[in-house]
Amino acid sequence: MNPETLGLLALAIALGTASAMMPLGPVTVLVFRRALGRDYGGAFKIGLGRVVAESSYCALAVFGVTALFERVPIIRLGAETLGSVVFVLLGIWLLTQTPPSTASAAAGPPADPDDLRAARRRRWGSWSGLIIAALNPTLILTWSAGIAIALTTLEIEPTLAAKIGFPLALACGLTCGYLILIGSLRRWGEKLGDKLIRWILRGLGTVFLIMAAVNGARLLGWT
Repeated sequence: MNPETLGLLALAIALGTASAMMPLGPVTVLVFRRALGRDYGGAFKIGLGRVVAESSYCALAVFGVTALFERVPIIRLGAETLGSVVFVLLGIWLLTQTPPSTASAAAGPPADPDDLRAARRRRWGSWSGLIIAALNPTLILTWSAGIAIALTTLEIEPTLAAKIGFPLALACGLTCGYLILIGSLRRWGEKLGDKLIRWILRGLGTVFLIMAAVNGARLLGWT
């Protein structure tokens, strides 16, 4: 394997790790919230859903599937519109959430009069990472742009091994990032007060709404 391919794989791992640890994406925010509620297994399952979806979109971008977006502009418009809707819904959800109490969670799981219903919510939550990432097809546009910029800057032509390995390396990086994030929250999450958690959730919800508004204004030609 040549040094250029190794460099691209190392870049993919680094990007995936950093992306998973920064709570600026919808799935990472859900992982963050679930981990603060001490449901570490559920948090990791949510993260794995994003790993599957985003690495798949990255693979499509690497192999040039985005050419379809250039030939059929309505597909790109639909993808970007759907991505904005996802951000609006998640932003509203975060603004209306009650933060999981780290103090009560430390004593054990909260009592629920309907255990079956709670179990169903947890199972649905485990799929949320995959669903949200899959419903955000703008990821393929983001990866296409990023890969194009990287290849132009480095002035290299990726080999078949690099094209196959890049999405796999990204998946490894994302997985490692979520393991580090969840491990950190497991160790230090209890030191965060409920008031601080509430402000974090509301702040992130506001960020998502602003991002959706900016993208919507661009799609409508207002900017």
